[in-house]
Amino acid sequence: MGIKHLLCAGVILLGLSMGSCSNDNLQVKPPKPEENIPTTIAECVSADIVTLRAIAQANPQANLFEGDKPKEWKGVELEWVKNKDGKYSVSVFRIKEETKLTDFVLRLEGKGEADVLAHLKTIDIVSAALKEVKISAQPDLKKVRINGIGKSKVESLDIQGGKALKNVSIEAMPALTAIMLGGDEMESVTLDNLPAFKEQSNLKFRIKNEEEKTEDTVLKSLILKGDLKMLDGLYLSGLGLEELIIEASLPAMTSLSLNRNKLKGTFELKGLEKLQTLYLGNNNISTLKVSACPELTELDASGNATLTVADLNLPGLKTLDLNETGLTALDMSSFASIKKVSAYSSKLVSVTLSAQNSKLSQLNLSENHIEKIDFPQEVKSIFLLTLNKNELKSLDLTHMTSLERALLNDNKLESLVVSPNEKDVESFEHLECKNNHLSAKILRGIPQTLTELSKMEAAPQSLLGRVDVEKKQINAVEERDELMLSVIIQKHDGKDWVDAPAEDFSEKGGIYTFSDTGKYRAICADIGLYWKFDTFGKKNPYIIGEVGL
Repeated sequence: MGIKHLLCAGVILLGLSMGSCSNDNLQVKPPKPEENIPTTIAECVSADIVTLRAIAQANPQANLFEGDKPKEWKGVELEWVKNKDGKYSVSVFRIKEETKLTDFVLRLEGKGEADVLAHLKTIDIVSAALKEVKISAQPDLKKVRINGIGKSKVESLDIQGGKALKNVSIEAMPALTAIMLGGDEMESVTLDNLPAFKEQSNLKFRIKNEEEKTEDTVLKSLILKGDLKMLDGLYLSGLGLEELIIEASLPAMTSLSLNRNKLKGTFELKGLEKLQTLYLGNNNISTLKVSACPELTELDASGNATLTVADLNLPGLKTLDLNETGLTALDMSSFASIKKVSAYSSKLVSVTLSAQNSKLSQLNLSENHIEKIDFPQEVKSIFLLTLNKNELKSLDLTHMTSLERALLNDNKLESLVVSPNEKDVESFEHLECKNNHLSAKILRGIPQTLTELSKMEAAPQSLLGRVDVEKKQINAVEERDELMLSVIIQKHDGKDWVDAPAEDFSEKGGIYTFSDTGKYRAICADIGLYWKFDTFGKKNPYIIGEVGL
């Protein structure tokens, strides 16, 4: 399913292409007239005649469709198509500007035999006399143009199409403030010269019944032109847009939402000096250029896997979301106001911070390829740091006096430094550094400083290289002799780890050699005399090494 309903009255729903009336690409072009016109109504599909007569009855002053000879009908120009059974059906319903009508009403609501033109493909109405237009359930309808030539007093339009409806153009309607527009596979919508919209502060595309679950639409092209001086919000999520062209004057625009579309290639914004929030998530953008939006405070470009270039000179930016993109480098040095940055599951190799980033409080760069990251001493406001699954070998957190949680699992850390001053790390409560190259010696130095640490997850240390499979040995010299930790040898019994029988191994100088087959490991379940609190236990041990024989 596609667009179910589009409401427009301070709120607009569906695809919007504001363009000039003279734009031939967007205007509905009438097909060439058929020379084959029925001689009498006896040659026509009877249901079409019933419907046409119902339209005439709703407009008694117009004297429409009088008599039995379609060639003599005045007021409405019809084009016909001959069906397989030899009967004629209406394919085009057209009213030209020069046609003299008064308070014209068009109701084609598909509710019964008098409401359907089964083979109607085009409705093209250019008239100042429009009073009411309601169109729905016309199975073959492809194009609709309603032009009030700047004089129509219609305040609302209701146009509902099915899968056939592709293009809708609504033009020169000075009193129009509400549009109900629907179609399953709409491709282009043009809203042009609608003066009442200038006073709207919000245009939103949404489903009329927001409880109803539907798929996104397939509107391909959106062009904004003209003067929308009061418009401060434009919401175009989930429309299937492939192209957005903004040539309109939007001096008050503060929010633009384009999530879940099909925007591709270069996305560039200019002339939106007041824009504060921009949502571009889940598109196919490859290059992002938004530095011409100086007041931008929130930018979401997540889910653009093709994004490789981003021009982001944005000193006012506070929140940045670049999760799941193709970016390999991120330069945050110009973000003087930045507070929150997330760019997990991207392709980042390098990240640059500067003294300008002193307000940064949350940073998530997990699941990238970062080997090194330097935090200037001015960057001390971070309270949540997430760097899981990178390639970091060392990390210096000395200046991070506001840090509460650090998640550093699955790196190659050999060095991890925190401030030696306990007052600097009073708020540090949670540290995770599983699957790194950190030895117990380094880990002991951390909790000696972080006396208030409530949770530390550092096991298993499976990357330390303490195992020699060929010699059937585990090296625990550092833990036993230098750190004076108690080493426990365990064997896996098929379900759990249990203390290994003494006859299964021998120890010499802190090196344990195994004589039996099975799966063994060397662990430390305490932190020794000089550690200030228990970090490890048998349920969560510090694993020196593990070997299967």
